[in-house]
Amino acid sequence: MASLASAAPAARQHTDSMPARKLIPIILLAALLPACRSMPPYAGPRGPGTPAVIEAYASPLSFCGLLTPGVCHADILLIDKSKLASDAPEIALDGGSHRLVVRCLSNMTLATGGNETSIHTFRMDFQPGARYRFDARVVDNRCQLAIADKASGQRSEAVETY
Repeated sequence: MASLASAAPAARQHTDSMPARKLIPIILLAALLPACRSMPPYAGPRGPGTPAVIEAYASPLSFCGLLTPGVCHADILLIDKSKLASDAPEIALDGGSHRLVVRCLSNMTLATGGNETSIHTFRMDFQPGARYRFDARVVDNRCQLAIADKASGQRSEAVETY
């Protein structure tokens, strides 16, 4: 019995040492994925006029793993209250105000297993006919994601990041 009692504090100490910031994206994804199943799929632009276009993030990295530090993947999970079902090279949406939920996968170390996922929420006004791109980079060991207007270079930073 004494060996079980002495092992318990060591096990508790190990789980307490995991940084809370690493758990938040996992908890958010666990909550978001079941909720996404009940959301309708994104149907694309509905209104008249030229839609705005967001180009998919193109990573310079071929995969996220050994010797590949930086952002390796970023994708849009939700537009307003509709889920995106595919990794299309670009996404068209009506001009106007939209809420986007974006996922970023990055590798923080040169070792395998240093991958981190973060969730970013954007609320921004898209101009009809404008083209946008993702600006993604690692700053202070965190994925920093922005959506930039390709013509003007104006960047919209995430309003929330987890």
